[in-house]
Order: sequence, then C-alpha cells, then structure tokens
Amino acid sequence: MYVCMPADRDSVGHSQRIVTVELSLRCCSEEQIAHAVEVVGGLVTPLCQDDQVDWYHLSIQRHHSTQGHFVLCIGTKGRLVQREIPRFPGVRAPAE
Repeated sequence: MYVCMPADRDSVGHSQRIVTVELSLRCCSEEQIAHAVEVVGGLVTPLCQDDQVDWYHLSIQRHHSTQGHFVLCIGTKGRLVQREIPRFPGVRAPAE
C-alpha cells in the first residue's frame, strides 16, 4: 500500500487510520496494529512540524523474508525512514 500525504497536522491521524485499516484487512493482531500506529505517529509528527516539508509518502508492505512482519516506509525530499513492524511487538526478528 502506498499513499502520498500533505504534511499537515491532520495527516498524522489520517496516516494512522490508513495503517490501521490496511493491517486490519491483513488480519494482523491488535498489538501489531497498535505498534504500527505508534511508529507512524512517531515518524510523521516531526515531518508535519518541519516548515520545509510539504508532503510525505507512506508505504507499508509485507517483509520480504519474515512471515507476518511488515515494513513501514516514510519518505520526503530525499529522506527515507524504514521501520519493521514485527508480528509480535517486542520480539526481535531472527538475524538475517
């Protein structure tokens, strides 16, 4: 899933709702969804407070090798931040 969002204060909540719906459709646990929502808020809020940022893109996709895990990417103007959303928050993924 990929969306492009305006970098304003309302977009933080919108991005969190988008991630909630996407992971709900993929039958993720409430804990995994809550963790993803927290991560999105933590990553998007500083972008929305930066006067140099007008927009950002958000993508969430299945992890390429770890079943049940997702990768959340947020980027804008040459900056890209990527976070893994584990199937069971608090448990580290096996070393690759």
